[in-house]
Amino acid sequence: KERPSTAQWVTFWTFQMLDVYTTAKAVKYDCVKEVNPLFSPNPSTSRLIVTKSILLAPTLLKNDAWRNIGPRELDATNSFYVLVIANNFNVLNKAKKDCIKIR
Repeated sequence: KERPSTAQWVTFWTFQMLDVYTTAKAVKYDCVKEVNPLFSPNPSTSRLIVTKSILLAPTLLKNDAWRNIGPRELDATNSFYVLVIANNFNVLNKAKKDCIKIR
């Protein structure tokens, strides 16, 4: 079975970190609320990291599931996260211009 490349996995983990980073920065503004129902409207950075870890680790580690992910699945996931991160940066940049930083 074809396996994802190292570059695909590096991209995946980079996108996970960028998602946490941009979300954590954006929710520091009064006009931004987290819309993911797994979080409160203004989650802390540690809450974002812990929740993402709790969700990803068991999913990828159970029965070595990470070994069963094909390159196409990882590309699809990475493509989705491009949209998530682009949206996060858009929200963050708008908040920096139009909103008040609360923490």
